Amino acid sequence: MVIHSKIKLFTCSICNNEFYRKDTLKLHMLTHSAKKLFKCSDCDYSCSHKGFDCNRIDSLKLHMLKHNPEKLFKCTECDYRCNQKRQLKVHMFKHSDTKLYKCSQCDFSSIYNGSLRNHKLSHSNTKIFKCSSCDYECKRKSKLLDHMLVHSDTKLLKCTECTYESNYKSNLKVHTHPIRKLNYSDVLIANIPASKKAT
Repeated sequence: MVIHSKIKLFTCSICNNEFYRKDTLKLHMLTHSAKKLFKCSDCDYSCSHKGFDCNRIDSLKLHMLKHNPEKLFKCTECDYRCNQKRQLKVHMFKHSDTKLYKCSQCDFSSIYNGSLRNHKLSHSNTKIFKCSSCDYECKRKSKLLDHMLVHSDTKLLKCTECTYESNYKSNLKVHTHPIRKLNYSDVLIANIPASKKAT
């Protein structure tokens, strides 16, 4: 299987970068293109597919809503109108009898009691999660799980361009090569076992 091979089979004809997968090479080739694939008919906005940060037809659709004089989403309680469903959802809380959970120590409030409980940890000096391998302590379980990766010999994320490995997305994102900055999405795709891709 190509993914598990150390041989890079696909080479960019422009910069000679090498890739394990053909689809990763195709994604990379777009970085050499000045051509914008999707253009707004009302202004100079345009975008091309260059990974996950912008750039598909969905980006253009979202942009086009800005030019739409007819607001698609309307409040049933007042005259408020907007272009995005989530904007309306946020607005509707103004009319709601939904109880807001408020922090007694600051201005934080939430419609979710769990969010308030989580927030209250920021006011506490009590560290309730402790690492079983060292003296590390923290207030949140998610932080402890992140920390536990330090003690793991298995590295979850691997660079497709060299032997660099890390358990942290942030480390992998800043890890670069002289010619090309690593695209994190390439790494995730390249390291998913074949059995998980099929599902």
